[in-house]
Amino acid sequence: MVATRPGVRVRRAAGGGPFPAGRWVLALVLVALLGTHPVLAAALLAQGSRGAEVAELQQSLRAAGFDPGPIDGVFGPRTAAAVRAFQQSRGLRVDGIVGPVTRAALREAARPGPVVLGYYYGPGAAESLWSYGKHLTAVGDFSFRLSPYGDVLGEPDANVLAFCRQAGARGWMVVTNESSQGFDARVAHELLASGTARQRAAVSLRDLCRKYGYAGVILDLENVVPDDRWALTRFVGEVAGALHKAGKQLALALPPKTGDDDPAWNAAYDYRELARLADFIAPMAYDYHWAGSAPGAVAPLEWVRQVAAYAARAAGPERVWLGLAAYGYEWVAGTSRGAALPAYRARDLALENGAAHLWDDWAQAPYFEYVRAGSRRVVYYENEYSLAGKLDLVRELGLGGITIWRLGTEVPEIWPLIAERLRPEG
Repeated sequence: MVATRPGVRVRRAAGGGPFPAGRWVLALVLVALLGTHPVLAAALLAQGSRGAEVAELQQSLRAAGFDPGPIDGVFGPRTAAAVRAFQQSRGLRVDGIVGPVTRAALREAARPGPVVLGYYYGPGAAESLWSYGKHLTAVGDFSFRLSPYGDVLGEPDANVLAFCRQAGARGWMVVTNESSQGFDARVAHELLASGTARQRAAVSLRDLCRKYGYAGVILDLENVVPDDRWALTRFVGEVAGALHKAGKQLALALPPKTGDDDPAWNAAYDYRELARLADFIAPMAYDYHWAGSAPGAVAPLEWVRQVAAYAARAAGPERVWLGLAAYGYEWVAGTSRGAALPAYRARDLALENGAAHLWDDWAQAPYFEYVRAGSRRVVYYENEYSLAGKLDLVRELGLGGITIWRLGTEVPEIWPLIAERLRPEG
């Protein structure tokens, strides 16, 4: 009996008789080629197949709206049923076998829509991830930081790795220059000034991506001083080179800018050069007002538009992930004494204190006022209504997606809105 790969049929000659001896030899050669040649093997998948190509198939099926079961690289009954359902929906031959025709149709159907990446960090992140993760295409594991010597400190979060394996989402390791002082300019300067430290960091990031299966690195270096502009660009090029050789990608979480020199304190970030080196840039379009400023909206829509438009000119819109906020601030009215709070907590505060929600027309954002401990408080935060205009902006400019800071602080109403506004077209 001739052993064949699942789904490979050895055809018989006309009239139903067996192949002549010479044709049996040819059939055996073809079967052997299908099982060993990487190009031919990639052309045919069926129930019983296993491996990375099956995992990619499962991800494509899920992206196209067909449930293949777990993304585990095993072509089992659920994956076969999803293939047949897809074939039927496209008017293809319904046989559960993925050959060139089905593969091409699936590639077209699974053409990705905008990226929706949630940063995983802090209280509530795990609950949000497992409750609303179906709306995410990617997760940023905010678990890593760089030392001045190029060491990568931190460990991957088990929740992120488990979720990405189960849901087929792309996991990214987020790497910062944080220290006990917050985002630390000294850490960044010493790292960027040392060729040895930069090389150690680039190699370590590459190796950690490989070890844990991350899609790539999101580099989040903040408070870099203007004098380190060239050194930062050089480091980004070195990290990108190391990652690209390993088949991994680099994204940059960047402080918001609306022009080359606006604002001046973010001069270290040369958007155009950085975008040339990295795969994606993610401008953090929030903290227009912050805890140390006068009260006001976290992310006024017109300002976000300017940030997004500048990033799109620098990188090309399809390589921009617009950073969106899911939190707010509370200030003592008339002062710059503020504190951050989750968006859901801001909403609850208004309900608990019977405060009327107001609307800032210019900022396109909600706010309210109430009295606590004898002082009047002002609260601005981001909710589904303020987010709507920003999601429309993503579509209008043709941006590559969004990032959300951070999982666990949002009001849950944002998730169905994101699914509606960023649903892939066609």
